[in-house]
Amino acid sequence: MSARRLKDLQELAKAPEKNDGYLMNWIVTAVSDPDLIKPALVAEATPWFAVAGMPLPDGYFSPVDKLVQVAIAALDRTAPTWPYPADQFHDARIEGIVQHQMAAGVKVVRASLAAGAWTIDKNALGVVLDRYRTGHILFQMPKLKWCSLREFTYLESHTGGGTFAPAASATLSEAVPFQACK
Repeated sequence: MSARRLKDLQELAKAPEKNDGYLMNWIVTAVSDPDLIKPALVAEATPWFAVAGMPLPDGYFSPVDKLVQVAIAALDRTAPTWPYPADQFHDARIEGIVQHQMAAGVKVVRASLAAGAWTIDKNALGVVLDRYRTGHILFQMPKLKWCSLREFTYLESHTGGGTFAPAASATLSEAVPFQACK
């Protein structure tokens, strides 16, 4: 797995615009706190070497520091080019729920909904199961220069009789692009 992670970092360094700038969570962690990535990779790889009856070779992840710095430089070139989605709708209750899910120290810059109406899910017989709304939240983590954008889905289960149970949280996307904080 660790070799795949190194390859992911190499790809990011070469083509940060790949996947429209969306990054997997572990890469976000790597570039937001570079001091933590090497110990995490070592912890991940050590058991695999142990299964083969070998210790982790000295310097196995020594290229990571430079690779993370190259990836950060690549993000610095592309982050200002990504636009905030064209969402035009708001719902203070849903946006508030999403904002309260953010970790301590995170500064929420913007939140919005992609559509003004709920999307209704039905089963094959036409019975209503739930309803949902999607949107985006732009936020800045304490150690990062750029803001992060995440898509969210807020879902309410149908309780019968045309009523829905409010949810306490929303589901946030795994992939995150870095972009300007505006």
